Amino acid sequence: MDNTLSIFAIYSKNKELHPFGERLKTLLLNEFYVEAFLYYALEVEDKIKYAIECQEIAVSLALKQYNLKFEDKKDKETPLGELIVRLERYNKNKQLLDELKQFNLLRKKIFHKLLKEDRKKINSEIKKQLPSFYRLVFELMNEGVKNIGVCTEIANDMAKKVKK
Repeated sequence: MDNTLSIFAIYSKNKELHPFGERLKTLLLNEFYVEAFLYYALEVEDKIKYAIECQEIAVSLALKQYNLKFEDKKDKETPLGELIVRLERYNKNKQLLDELKQFNLLRKKIFHKLLKEDRKKINSEIKKQLPSFYRLVFELMNEGVKNIGVCTEIANDMAKKVKK
């Protein structure tokens, strides 16, 4: 398996390729980059939601110590751009946030071009950016848990100010 397919090292407990990875592998080997991009877009969105959820749980738990309630805004239909804005509240990793914004711009561009432009040109554009998609998905997988301590500190500070 070459570097292009390294993303597919997503194993289940029995060490077999995860169905998501298997599908992506098939799409990329057959040069169906637009379809593979759709999978990446779904995966990025899912990982952002997970990172936000982890941060909001930390904030909620910290506020609970002071008998304050956190208003959770779980909206299943939130657009990717708005999810990125919500993630910015909890995450100060500028590089990651910039990459997410670029990914979202590309996603919009691809979806709006899809019926108007040559599929080969769009496929080529996506293929060039595949390594950045891999990095983005893996980085997002780590972000949800990584900053919980920071969010807890922020929530504690907020709660103390409210109590005064």
